Amino acid sequence: MKLKTLAKQITRKVGRLFFGKNVWLISDRGDMAGDNGEALFMFLQNKPVKAYYAISKDSPDYIRLSAIGKVIPYGSLLFRFLLCVSDAYLSSYVVYMENHEETPQIFLQHGVTCSDISKYINGSSHSNFYIITSGNAEKNSFNEEQYKVRKENVWLTGLPRYDRLYNKPEKKITVSLTWRKDLLNMSKEKITNSPYFKAYQSILEDDDLITFLENHGYKLCFKIHPMMKEYDVFDCFHENVELWNESYTDIFGKSDLLITDYSSIAFDFAYLGKPVIYYQFDEESFWNGSHSLSKGYFDYRRDGFGEVATSYEELKAILCSYIENACAGKPVFLERVERFFAYRDKNNSERVYHKVLELLKKKI
Repeated sequence: MKLKTLAKQITRKVGRLFFGKNVWLISDRGDMAGDNGEALFMFLQNKPVKAYYAISKDSPDYIRLSAIGKVIPYGSLLFRFLLCVSDAYLSSYVVYMENHEETPQIFLQHGVTCSDISKYINGSSHSNFYIITSGNAEKNSFNEEQYKVRKENVWLTGLPRYDRLYNKPEKKITVSLTWRKDLLNMSKEKITNSPYFKAYQSILEDDDLITFLENHGYKLCFKIHPMMKEYDVFDCFHENVELWNESYTDIFGKSDLLITDYSSIAFDFAYLGKPVIYYQFDEESFWNGSHSLSKGYFDYRRDGFGEVATSYEELKAILCSYIENACAGKPVFLERVERFFAYRDKNNSERVYHKVLELLKKKI
């Protein structure tokens, strides 16, 4: 037996003498809440569970969540201790999960998986590693041969954060593109000359488009990806473009239409029955190395919840058409939404909770 494993086992036995049982450790990003971890943490406050939420003390979410329940500093000695002591560790980011089998590791997911993420999660997968999913097609994809996840360890429950979604549109058109790994460590000059930045620029500096939206009572808004905030390059766009500083839940609730590329936030938006446009301006390079994902079971043109545009001219034409029709959803895409999601209720956290309870009972 490896010394590290033995140390964890001893720590677990001793620690549980003080903490007792029914301890669940939960996290999202180390420096940011607002994802499936937070949603489940809030749900557990009236359950017979000792729920601890881990997040950096420097995060503004630390104080906010401390008013709701027990919060501990992410990465602290207490956090490392609870990794061994807790009955289960649940996180929306697999990178923050421990690759050991003493404590059940439940991957809450950051969003619905539509690509091949086997390289991303296989390193953390073991007999005590579990994944929650939202649709049958997604669930079945984890059973494909490239994944090391056990079939019985993939749960169809829905994402906890979907329980908190609401729909109160304020005539806002939101633009939010996902991260590109080849932007990492680029200089500000190189980023502003990248296809990624120029894709944003083409939308957010188009005077004719912004005027067209305003004439129809709409506002153009955009959300910076968390990975891009440190580069401080998005400060030079049209004065009538609004920068979102609210939570993703509020962004989804207040927006009428979403423009994204490959981001899983399209699923959150479609879940509400709202129109999505996929702006895949770098379609070929994205799948050939500019991101860490590989194509999976989900084909955007066949399965997607909106049109796919590969040029700005195409995107603009589609968007203007939606605006002229008050951003009404199209039957073909609404039908795809209905087919994809197994549940569209407010009981996802409840299902996750009971699945974990069932799992822990088997391990007694």
